[in-house]
Parts: sequence; C-alpha cells; structure tokens
Amino acid sequence: MKKEQTEAPNKSAGGKAADKIKGAYNWWDNLATLNAEDPLWLGVLKIGVRAVGIIVLLAISPFALLAIVIGFFAAL
Repeated sequence: MKKEQTEAPNKSAGGKAADKIKGAYNWWDNLATLNAEDPLWLGVLKIGVRAVGIIVLLAISPFALLAIVIGFFAAL
C-alpha cells in the first residue's frame, strides 16, 4: 500500500489525465454493456447510450484530428 502512495505524487499531469480518461471510458463502457439479465427496455436503453457515445466520438474526431495536424506542423 505504501508503494502506491509514493507513486501517486510522482505522476505527471499527463499520467493523471490519462487515468481520468480511462476511468471515464470504463464508466461509460460499463454503463452501456449489455448483460443477459437485463430486461428488454434496459437493453434498448443501453444500445441507445452506446449509439450516443459513438455519435459524440464521431463529432469530436474532426477537432481531435485538426489538433493533431496543428501540433505536427507546430513541431516542424
């Protein structure tokens, strides 16, 4: 336990952000995962949640691609 406590303050801002993003993705993925015991209405709702997630990612992707291109040209 002490090893984890000593490693946490040494994380960079990028590492902390990556952990936060992973946590958010895992939360979203668990929310939208279909389970065998889910009733039909919940299955439909989870498929809708998954579709909304895909639409949001598709909407954000051009901006992310633009940021990558700008970053690439800035590095040249």
